[in-house]
Amino acid sequence: MVFFAVFCSIMGLLHFYVGRRLLHDTQLTQPWKHRAWLALFALGCSIPTAFMLGMRGERSLAQWPSRLAYVWLGYLFYLVLFLAARDVVRVLGVAFAWLGRRLQRQQAATPAPPTTPPSAQPEMNRRVFMARTLAAGTGLAALGTTGLGVRASLGELTTPEVAVRLTRLPKALDGFRIAQISDVHIGTMLGKRFLRAVVETTNRLKPDL
Repeated sequence: MVFFAVFCSIMGLLHFYVGRRLLHDTQLTQPWKHRAWLALFALGCSIPTAFMLGMRGERSLAQWPSRLAYVWLGYLFYLVLFLAARDVVRVLGVAFAWLGRRLQRQQAATPAPPTTPPSAQPEMNRRVFMARTLAAGTGLAALGTTGLGVRASLGELTTPEVAVRLTRLPKALDGFRIAQISDVHIGTMLGKRFLRAVVETTNRLKPDL
């Protein structure tokens, strides 16, 4: 119960962070902003819902919610990763710009003449445009990465051969073949057909172990 509560809290914070960056900073107009927050909330709820249905053994009910939840969870991971990287770059840029202005003021021999402050409206429009452009780019990058991951997980099995040479290996084990089966996620996304393909592919290799 404690683990589930901590997990839900972390998921809630991640969804709030994504919502702030993609929905709040881009200044979406109503009613699209309200609808987007509701959709984000529903997607967030799909993750613990799928887990609870799976733990209760209700596979027929958990199949489609689990598929949606797992795909969204992977997409959320890349969204948070790319958004965090973007925030780090932005913070570093602001820090370097502040240091540059401070150094220029210290090196100036005479004070700069007063200038008319620029209008706030063009600056606000520029910020909104940049926020929306970066949000769209981040969303597309995360979508492409998630799509490649789904395609790789649902694609054909790969069987690369790796020759391992050991100087102290006994001659009786020369040519000993080991089939390593890794990253097999049998569950909602991958089922009996995939497992049968894994078994058939492994048997065709005729491994000793």
